[in-house]
Amino acid sequence: MSRETIVIDLAARYAAAFGMMAVNNSLNAAVVDANENDYGLSFYPTLNEDVEQITFKHNSQQITFGQMLTSVSPNVLAPPLVMEFSRKKQLIETQVNGSDNIIVERWGTRPWQIEMRGLLVDMENKTYPQSQVEAITQFFEINNIIDVEGTQFEDKRIDSIYFTSIRLEPLDGYEDTLVVILSAKSIKPVEFNVFS
Repeated sequence: MSRETIVIDLAARYAAAFGMMAVNNSLNAAVVDANENDYGLSFYPTLNEDVEQITFKHNSQQITFGQMLTSVSPNVLAPPLVMEFSRKKQLIETQVNGSDNIIVERWGTRPWQIEMRGLLVDMENKTYPQSQVEAITQFFEINNIIDVEGTQFEDKRIDSIYFTSIRLEPLDGYEDTLVVILSAKSIKPVEFNVFS
C-alpha cells in the first residue's frame, strides 16, 4: 500500500501574510503523513518551543499560540505569533528661558504597546478556520485584564495585558488560513499599584 504525504508550507504562508523578513528559518515546512489520523510532523531545524509559546488566560479560559502542529493539546490555537513591543517615556519637561536646557520635572514610563501577528489555520478540514476565529474573537471580547505567559512577556516583566484591537484578514491563495492582528497594552493590576 502506498503512503500519501502532504507538505504544509508554513514559510510561504508567513511570507504571504507578513513579508519575507518575517519568515523564521525554523518554519520551513511541515511534513504530514496523511495515512495516519494523528499527523507526524518534523521541523528543520528544531524550534525553541519556550520562546515561541504564548498563553493568554482569564479565569478558567485559556488559549495558547505555539506548537500547534506538533502539540497534542487541543488548547493550542495557532502557530507562534510574531510580536513587536514598543514603549515610551512620559515626561513633564520645562524649557529654561533664554537657554537650550530642559528640566525634566516628572519622570514616568508608559505601558508597553504590543502588536501581535499570526495565522489561524484549519489543520483538520482545510477550510475556513471557523473554530479558531470563534475562539480568538470570544477571548478578545473579554473586557478585563488578561494574564499572559511566555518568555517574550517575562523578559519585559509583563504579567497582564488588555486588548485594544483585533483585525482578521484573508490570506490570498489559502482558503484555510486567516491573518490575525492583535493590539494590546501592558497593565499592572490595581492591587500591584496600591501595595507596591
